[in-house]
Amino acid sequence: MLPPELLLMTFQYFCDSQINVLRSRSRSPTLTIAHVSSGWRTLVRSTPYLWANFEVECICSHPNAGHILSHFLLFSSDALLSFRFIHQNDIGLTQCHEGLVVTQLVQSAHRWKEASFSLPWYMLPSIFNRITSKHDLSALQSLRIENTKELSEFWVLTTSAQFPSLRKLEIDGVRFGHLRSQISSGLLEALKADPIDVKDVLEVISESPKLHHVDVVPMLFLEFGSAALGEAVRSTSITTFTVHLVGSTMDDLFVRLTLPSLTSLQLIGTAGSSVPVVNVIIFIEFFTRSACHLTHFTLKYSQFEDLSTIFTHIPTLTHLAIYESVTPYTPILRNALLDLMSTSHWNQELLLPALRVLELVLVPACAPNLFTRVIQSRWRVEGLRGCARLERLSLKILQDGRWNPESKKCLEVMRDEGLDFTFE
Repeated sequence: MLPPELLLMTFQYFCDSQINVLRSRSRSPTLTIAHVSSGWRTLVRSTPYLWANFEVECICSHPNAGHILSHFLLFSSDALLSFRFIHQNDIGLTQCHEGLVVTQLVQSAHRWKEASFSLPWYMLPSIFNRITSKHDLSALQSLRIENTKELSEFWVLTTSAQFPSLRKLEIDGVRFGHLRSQISSGLLEALKADPIDVKDVLEVISESPKLHHVDVVPMLFLEFGSAALGEAVRSTSITTFTVHLVGSTMDDLFVRLTLPSLTSLQLIGTAGSSVPVVNVIIFIEFFTRSACHLTHFTLKYSQFEDLSTIFTHIPTLTHLAIYESVTPYTPILRNALLDLMSTSHWNQELLLPALRVLELVLVPACAPNLFTRVIQSRWRVEGLRGCARLERLSLKILQDGRWNPESKKCLEVMRDEGLDFTFE
């Protein structure tokens, strides 16, 4: 966050005082540069031996961006690069400015560690075509493409590229119509991505042996259908599965899923909209069929018909996060949290015996009596709790201006008992 001139003066002081500044053996130092400028060129030239990684934000409309970047890359030796390449429709933008920046980045492709592009669709094929024909991307670990609408040509080029170190792929703003043919050919199997985190595009979950993280976004259901997705997910290595809920389509998806390595499951609805109800029987069959050891479970703006029954089938759960919807008609908590805080109704056994971390985001106005009972149950000394190993309770309270006296009184009790909570 310091101006380059001030940072340079600091290093000059070290030099004049004969204080050696060396790289840490335990950490790789990173120099972050926002908006490349001539001041950074001087700093990098003076202390190139210090930096193992450079983070640069390149705005190609900058009149001298290409020249400054060339000096920067020259004096930064072979340090790995993390950069964000931004296109801005400024009046002064010329193709010359674009070309210089692109040329410098392409020539240093072997040093890319984390690359992020916010460019018009026509620039990406040109960049990656030049890279794949002359350079390698062996060091690239993270690739993000944002604000892009037309990517069919780009994917045709990149499917033949080699990304041996790629660990993260994120794509925003993609139209599925242009990707259908490329998706069916198994894009990510060619990329060998591990793990995968993709926004608004299918991770081509086609039996890739390195596939660990799947994020199913709403557009996937609209484009392919939940039944087809359920059939596609056959990887036995998936550990994290995130589903953005779209009503009843979840039933068709999970009835076909088998994830034996699953450890983290996230079901995410949309805040302020109708809360999807997930079929309990289908999920019980899913957990039984997968025989997985689930440790992390997140329910966000969604609900089960009987959450307590689900709890009894995931005894290995250590982290539970529940976000209550702001919709006042269908609070997801019902009696499940009361059971969790005390004991289960039928056998008086601990509902989640391994639970250590519980994160709650509550809306008191949705069900003020339930809110009060939950908190009182949590702090009732004489009552058994269904989560005896609980180490941390994270409570966030959504303010919507409809508090009742009971809820306010409950907050005072919580403060007196020493419970920390935050407002959102």
